[in-house]
Formats: sequence, structure tokens, C-alpha cells
Amino acid sequence: MEFLLQELESNWLQWLGPLVLAGASFWIDLDIVRRLAGATRLPAPLRRLSRHWLHNVLVDGGTDEPVHLAHAALLPTGLLVLDYRDFPGAVFAAERMEQWVQSPGGGGFPFANPLPHLEAAVAAVREAAGDPRVEGRVVFSDAASFPKGRPGRVSTVTELARRLEPGRRQAVPEGLQRAWERLCERTRPAQHPAADPALRRAIAVRAALSSLLLVLAAGWWLVLGGYL
Repeated sequence: MEFLLQELESNWLQWLGPLVLAGASFWIDLDIVRRLAGATRLPAPLRRLSRHWLHNVLVDGGTDEPVHLAHAALLPTGLLVLDYRDFPGAVFAAERMEQWVQSPGGGGFPFANPLPHLEAAVAAVREAAGDPRVEGRVVFSDAASFPKGRPGRVSTVTELARRLEPGRRQAVPEGLQRAWERLCERTRPAQHPAADPALRRAIAVRAALSSLLLVLAAGWWLVLGGYL
């Protein structure tokens, strides 16, 4: 143990850089896990809103290609389409921005504006269900903040749960129940949790960055240690 401490003290630069880079790589990997989890699983306050959910499915909405549907639920007031994002930190978003930015700390991570895909998902659900009573929301975790404001169809978990909670125990009208059954008949499971192309691109970029940081960490350690 004493030898290890002496080694760290005498060669701190050799160890400090790789540790920082490896730590950054680990943080990016955690971000990838959060994004994949958001594609398949919702937090409890949202899950409690309905006993009838669809998760990570493709819906045939009358277009050439099926539309990916992250989450959909049957409510007494209509069908609910959700795109959940477990993104902590500041989020800079606007209706017409092509790229939104998540800034959890020092840097910023751009990701595609999810509203166009949400609109396509809502339209596909309306077509498949044969019912116009469909609401679409992009929902961020409560750890997200919006310093520059946020679009109208964006909510946090707590906000949406509070708004919809009072009506969830009401009876579902028969017409909506039939609409839900029609929707279920025209969906099939997506082959991958990140079936949304924008989510796949975001994960691919982060995986490449994580790998690059690990390579740099190894190179730093080998060069300063005199192994190369």
C-alpha cells in the first residue's frame, strides 16, 4: 500500500489525466443508459396514470413507413402519446429549433428536436385508432430545467402527473376503449429500445465519444509511463 501511494505521488500526472478522462467516459455511459431506459420504462408517477400502456412499438398509421411510438396510454379523456427524456440539467429548447441542447454541467449535448416526431406519432395514432382524441407530450424528468423557456407541448413528470391524476379513476368511455383496441391491433414491438432514429444517432455519438476518451486515457498513461 505504501509503495502504491509513493508511486501515485511521484507520478501523479501520469494517473490524474487518465482518471479524469475515464471518469468522463463513465459519465457519458451513464447518460446512454438513461436515454435507453427512457425509451422503454417510465417513472412511477406516469405509469400510475393508466392500466393500459404500449411501450416501444411501431404503429401502422397509414404512411409508407411505420412510426415509432415510445409510450402510449389509454385515459378516460383520450389517448396519450409520450416521449420521455430522462435528461438532468438545463435544457435549451424552442418550438422551431432543429437541435435542442442538454447542458448538465460544463458542456452541452445537442439532440434532435423531438416535437416533429411527436407530431408524426400523434397523427399515426389518430389514424390507427380512428379517433381524434389523442394528446402528445414530450416529458422530461424533474431534474431538468428550462432557463430560456420551453415549448407548450413539453412537461416535466410531476407537472403532467398532477394535471392528469384527478381524472384517472373515471370510467373509460366505450368509444375510447374500442379506439385503443384498434390501435393495439395495428402495432408491433420495435426490435430495439432505440428505434427512434434521433435517439439512435444521439446514442451513437455518445458511444463514440466515450470510446475516444478511453483511448486517450490509455494513451496518456502509456506515454507518460514510458511504455511507448
